[in-house]
Amino acid sequence: MPIRLIVCCMLLKHLHNLGDETLALAWVRDPYMQYFCGYANFQHVFPCNQSDFVHFRTRIGEQGMHDILTMTV
Repeated sequence: MPIRLIVCCMLLKHLHNLGDETLALAWVRDPYMQYFCGYANFQHVFPCNQSDFVHFRTRIGEQGMHDILTMTV
């Protein structure tokens, strides 16, 4: 799983106040979200499982998530 995809999705979740499932639905409908995450062509399916976000958040912890959002915003 590309780290850019996960970090961009986490940032989009934060900016648009979305949950894991609603992010997947919005991502499939919005080509701008896909481009932001590094995809040049429109994708018809979400490229990862929503449980990947849970594993990522568990691995980096609350402080890691805060640091990512602080560096990107």
